[in-house]
Amino acid sequence: INLCIAYEYQGKRLENIPAQLSILDKCNPVYDEMDGWQEDISRARTFEDLPDNAQAYVKRIEKCVDIPVSIISVGSGRDETIVCKNPFNDNLP
Repeated sequence: INLCIAYEYQGKRLENIPAQLSILDKCNPVYDEMDGWQEDISRARTFEDLPDNAQAYVKRIEKCVDIPVSIISVGSGRDETIVCKNPFNDNLP
């Protein structure tokens, strides 16, 4: 799985998305290539239920954005969701 972690513009690495569309249009994404997974994750209901590579992917996203992930969708159904931290109530899981 490719995760865009930066952009390259005129030989310079940009850690943030450029605000100007004219610059963004000339940028190339810099990817961190991560291992994927083949397991069905639609029945996962806790972070620990996810395969190791999926957990590593989520942790890498958290590191990139410096914000903990609150909710992970593991399928198209409303119940196919992992709530790591309830964003609406700090007292709930």
